[in-house]
Amino acid sequence: MPPEKLRILIIDDEECIRDSLAMHLSSLGHEVLTYETPVKCPAFKTHNCHMEGPCADIIFVDQNMPGMSGLEYLKPLTHHGCLVLPPHRIMMTGDVTLELKSEIKRMGAQFVQKPLRFETLEEIINNAKVFISSDRVLSDL
Repeated sequence: MPPEKLRILIIDDEECIRDSLAMHLSSLGHEVLTYETPVKCPAFKTHNCHMEGPCADIIFVDQNMPGMSGLEYLKPLTHHGCLVLPPHRIMMTGDVTLELKSEIKRMGAQFVQKPLRFETLEEIINNAKVFISSDRVLSDL
């Protein structure tokens, strides 16, 4: 049985996007953690994951951010032992190219076109829930 409440990370340098997504997802009962850059995310700081379970159920990350792109953040996750399922790593972008689409697909991740509609967000979350056990144990960040 899927869990009702998910832990969702949102990494986006645009405060209005972070806040609106977080408010909407929180209103649906989810635990939402937001970061303005990938390097501010505690999971990134460890570089190699030594956690017992995943730190989140879903990660949404913006592609175009200063200092590090979403792709630069997502690429090493598998290599570093990230336990968030690859399809639950979602790139948000308004500027998708065929090359970027191919790279995201190669990693097993997904992408969603910005501007992001709440209905699309909810659909992604509901589809992900099917693969998440209600008795999973999430690690503390």
